[in-house]
Amino acid sequence: MIGAFALKDKIRTGVRQAISFTRDKAFMNVRLISGDHVETASAVAENIGIIKDEEKGGRFTVMHADDFERQIGGFDNEEEVQDIAAFTEIMEELKVLARAKPHHKHMVVKGL
Repeated sequence: MIGAFALKDKIRTGVRQAISFTRDKAFMNVRLISGDHVETASAVAENIGIIKDEEKGGRFTVMHADDFERQIGGFDNEEEVQDIAAFTEIMEELKVLARAKPHHKHMVVKGL
């Protein structure tokens, strides 16, 4: 082996404060939808306050996008979420959707 290196992007100034305000003062649910691996997206979400300590380890707190799509049944012919009950249950807890592709983001928006 010749060598190895790693890169880490800095969290922009004000992001943690914005997330905190949005969650704790505006009472909005903040979610991270990312193309990153589950571990990377989870670490970022924890670092910026999207996932609080008491939320770690929940059944749907962090999901791989393929699992999310499988659980909600994807879209029907009218581009509506197939299993809205499963979608609703997942979205109540979901904080991170990892390995997401554009159609996964579309599913979240259409479902909401």
